[in-house]
Amino acid sequence: MATPTVLTKKFYDSLDAVKGKKLIILENSAHIPMMEEKEKYEELLINVVLKESQDK
Repeated sequence: MATPTVLTKKFYDSLDAVKGKKLIILENSAHIPMMEEKEKYEELLINVVLKESQDK
């Protein structure tokens, strides 16, 4: 575990994001989620990041 999830959530909650924000936690990753959870990471990029960037 790189950073306890509770600290990550606390930091996330403190951020102001005028255009919105989304906390996504990859449970089985640490520093390189694109390798540690390749399929889930790619699915998030395609179905969340790319989709939301095209919707705006």
